[in-house]
Amino acid sequence: MKVFIIGATKSGKTTLAEKLSKKYNFKHIKASALIRDIFPKNESDFKSKQEFTEAITKFSLDVNRKDPYIISRYLRTSNNLDQNCIIEGIRNPNDFFELFDIANDKVILLKHENNDLKETEFEKGIEIIKDYLLWNLRVEIIYPKRFHEIKFEDYKEIDRKLDVKSIFNVSY
Repeated sequence: MKVFIIGATKSGKTTLAEKLSKKYNFKHIKASALIRDIFPKNESDFKSKQEFTEAITKFSLDVNRKDPYIISRYLRTSNNLDQNCIIEGIRNPNDFFELFDIANDKVILLKHENNDLKETEFEKGIEIIKDYLLWNLRVEIIYPKRFHEIKFEDYKEIDRKLDVKSIFNVSY
């Protein structure tokens, strides 16, 4: 089973993925690792998180225009996705649709209501993923407990709102 943790920059994806992977012994996979590795600059080269986010987003979009499946292919070839894992940070619907097993996988969508960063064009792909999941819920192709949207104003709320039992319970 794969658990996807998706959300905008600064929505708590990494913190939650690290916590859950440690607690439930799932491998933690960062979907953005390849882009960060090939991005020619460091975050410290920028004056603000917003400036860095905009620059790496532009770079990522350029890479994706050349190869829309670069991330999903990289994740498949560099990881065993048949084992239990948490994939953090998918934003590209193409990659999500390539990797998501509709019969087995689960998704946690984090929405930080007080996020001070502006949404990037690339992050708008998260809404496409969400719409896809909601449609599958409405027509009962996936179980309701396989998609969790968590809206919060403070990071401390995530633990209280997250139903980990339904996420890590593989039988219904």
